[in-house]
Amino acid sequence: KRNKDDVYRDARNLLKKLDLSDKEDSYPCELSGGQQQRVAIARALVKKPRVLLLDEPLSNLDARLRLKTREEIRRIQKDVGITTVFVTHDQDEAMSICDEIVVIKDGVAQQIGAPQDIYRDPANLFVAKFLGVPPINVFKGKIKDHKLYVGDEAILDTKAEDNDDVFVGIRPEGIIPGYNGR
Repeated sequence: KRNKDDVYRDARNLLKKLDLSDKEDSYPCELSGGQQQRVAIARALVKKPRVLLLDEPLSNLDARLRLKTREEIRRIQKDVGITTVFVTHDQDEAMSICDEIVVIKDGVAQQIGAPQDIYRDPANLFVAKFLGVPPINVFKGKIKDHKLYVGDEAILDTKAEDNDDVFVGIRPEGIIPGYNGR
């Protein structure tokens, strides 16, 4: 429904933004995996959608190209200013690309928020274990006399009710070697 000249102009502008101006006449087999991904994004963006859906766009790339393309997608998304839904099972990708994350388990949203907010204050054990490399350390705890116990050691005062079984999560960066709390 758009004027052909306008579409070509927009496509060339997108190729320039995506650092692909010199590849305008190339065939897909002549492009690297990252370039192919950027072409796919350009093809979607030239249609001027209100929302861009990227479903596992990096899953077929090797680790180095994946990292580079991830950074390029973030830059493209910011430059173009389009709302982007980025579906991934890779929490590193989600944490680095997204402004807001929806953590889903079995089709149910477990938590929605900014990546660092979800990382620092997970809504449940699934979310806590899903985010973080290396993973969170999880211990069984118990509340007694308004203190949180891990094993026989009271580690924290709490307002929680006594005799509640709980899980205690400590991120690796929260562990201080050699510190005994006294």
